Amino acid sequence: MHQALPRPGGSENSFVPRNGRSGGLLGQIRATAQRIAGPSFNHRGSSNLRALVVGLAILLSIYTFVSMLTTPAGYTYKTGIPVLGGGPDSIKVAYSKQPYIYPTIANEDLKLKDGADKDRQTVTQYTQVIYRDGGKSKPVTQANIVNGHAPFTKSTPGKPRTVIVMSLDGTDAARADSELSLTILQNRLNYAKKHGFGLYARFYQDFLNPLSGHGITPENYENWAKFEIIRAAMQAFPDADRIWWLDSNALIANDKFNVETDLCDPVKLEKIMLRDVPVIPPNGIIHSYKRVPAKDIQLLLTQDDAGLTSASMIISNDQYGQAITDYWRDPLQYKYEDFRKQQPGNPENAALTHMAQWHPTVLSKTAIVPARILAARAFDGEVLKDVQYSPGDFVRLVPCHSAYQCPTQWLEAVHESQSQAASA
Repeated sequence: MHQALPRPGGSENSFVPRNGRSGGLLGQIRATAQRIAGPSFNHRGSSNLRALVVGLAILLSIYTFVSMLTTPAGYTYKTGIPVLGGGPDSIKVAYSKQPYIYPTIANEDLKLKDGADKDRQTVTQYTQVIYRDGGKSKPVTQANIVNGHAPFTKSTPGKPRTVIVMSLDGTDAARADSELSLTILQNRLNYAKKHGFGLYARFYQDFLNPLSGHGITPENYENWAKFEIIRAAMQAFPDADRIWWLDSNALIANDKFNVETDLCDPVKLEKIMLRDVPVIPPNGIIHSYKRVPAKDIQLLLTQDDAGLTSASMIISNDQYGQAITDYWRDPLQYKYEDFRKQQPGNPENAALTHMAQWHPTVLSKTAIVPARILAARAFDGEVLKDVQYSPGDFVRLVPCHSAYQCPTQWLEAVHESQSQAASA
């Protein structure tokens, strides 16, 4: 299970400053010694044992006081980002003045269009890059991250409300063909710049440590790493309202569609979300709720024949979004073999479907939207119909069944989308 979160605004080793009632540092030392030595502390003729205990108490108090002065406030976190700001496991924290955070590819500087190379930030397991727009930003503390807000309605001036999050395949084969990774990244970056969104990309290999030891096979590491990356993005953009995750084979095909105004706006979402439909089509006994108002929705998903899918999903960046992400990536989910048996290629989707079916708290905040809006597919399913991509649809999933086919299929899809936009 997860470790308890530290106190808001400080590390787990926070030291309580002295006040008028404590009598200062000496008063605290004396009080500590009295608690340890017992009621006879003030009696003359104390034993050598009591003297030793008092000495240890003084040393402990001095150590605590020095730790307070030398350890900046930070927070502990379960993923590969253990401590920010100090301690033996601390990592370097870099601040970006541009809301586009992504790593180098193939050990070379990114060569993106529109001068994007100036925005490059090196992101590794040793560095956490956090967006700070150059203004008077609040310190990065647990308190800032825990404070939630309305996910789809609140605007934070000067900061991106929506952050696109993606995983990059950091294997040697993908690095050898960095052009594909650059093209996928460019697709997200173009859209983010057009609509004023943020962008956060990571190699999933940076997050293998929290995934290890749970029976996850290497071919499923990338499936589960998405939740670790999403959680890191929530840290990098604590003021963003929502996180929009896209699988590596999801292409933004219609950049005129704005997820904020055309989908997440409660008035629009009220007309789009699918009500009273089985979570597992076609005859699942658990259905999406009939009367949940769109303003209460904090998780947007689509479906395939097997159930819910996270290929393209939007989740609120608040306490609810953090909690559901943590539950989704709990080791109990990683270890559960039935999820791998139900969907060998996408066990994380089996876990998602299970959560929504049997946890009303999750389902009551979830909206199922038509696939052709958020994740259109290459073909209609055996069960679900009207999910196949048609020109003008927002996001399309490009079928990539092998490393040899993916570059060609992706580039063909990009070219098709560009041609449709030019003729529109």
